Amino acid sequence: MTTFAVLGQVAAGAATGYEVQARLSAGAAHFWHASYSQIYGELRRLRELGYVTEERVVQAGRPNKRVHTVTEEGRRALRAWLAEPWGLAHVRDASLVKLMLADPLDEAQVVTELRRLKAAHERRRAEFEEEIARLPGDAGRYQRLALRKGVHAQEAFAAWCQEAIESIEEPGAASSGG
Repeated sequence: MTTFAVLGQVAAGAATGYEVQARLSAGAAHFWHASYSQIYGELRRLRELGYVTEERVVQAGRPNKRVHTVTEEGRRALRAWLAEPWGLAHVRDASLVKLMLADPLDEAQVVTELRRLKAAHERRRAEFEEEIARLPGDAGRYQRLALRKGVHAQEAFAAWCQEAIESIEEPGAASSGG
């Protein structure tokens, strides 16, 4: 995934590793994070695959930079990857693991954590909405749609938290742990 996240940023326009990181941070980082070391490793790998070329640019008074440009082979590889079936989002969620193992806690502690988690999801939803509002008018519609999925996901997570809280607080709910 990181390979194509980086390739896609270079395909959007020639870029240094720093610029790739900035582009990812401005959009895809909400859904896919890559560190500088991962980005530079992927750029090296993409060069080896023939998907990008590198031009060393000498700068006066500043460190030299390496500008990467997508090749036609890289464009074909990106299109082929994009044409593959799109999969479901993967849920790798520490809060779900903790909830599954929460029997030793008092119900009040679990509810407190669920309320905290709900508030965090609500804040994150607001951040997505603010990000959408800050998009320039010429921003790509697909970036806007991806960010909308983030809004909906955070709304769903917050709603689930509320459902879990109500389930635990419901009179007659099975007691757990303590």
